[in-house]
Amino acid sequence: MPEDERGSTLLLLPSAVLVLFLLTALAVDGAAAFLAQRELADACASAANDAAGAALSVEGLYATPGAGGRAVDPNRAAAMARSRLAPLEDRWGRRADVQAEANGPDVVLRLAASAPLPIGPGGSSRSRARVTATCEATTVER
Repeated sequence: MPEDERGSTLLLLPSAVLVLFLLTALAVDGAAAFLAQRELADACASAANDAAGAALSVEGLYATPGAGGRAVDPNRAAAMARSRLAPLEDRWGRRADVQAEANGPDVVLRLAASAPLPIGPGGSSRSRARVTATCEATTVER
């Protein structure tokens, strides 16, 4: 190696550290967003399952047989989803959007939330990921 090129690799070290830091930040934020989406999907699935079993319409349940007695009340289904989302909303610091649709014994829940990212641009107070989940459950008569 000629004498005039000594130390030229020293200039590459700060840029390599910067690239490694940025890749680490992307990996951490991506993992946090994926975890938030999975937690929201778990809450959605459990709320839909609860709604299919416990949010039955009382009026429909005591109606005459064959008159669609297994109707799910969408308001009760949304309330169950809210109760399942309460711990996540407390941790994430924002309220989630809940949409519940019922069609007879079927219930569909659509949840959307804004979860904080630990590193992200602007620091943890401003960077957030929008995560969504959709779940469906059906009341089964035995």
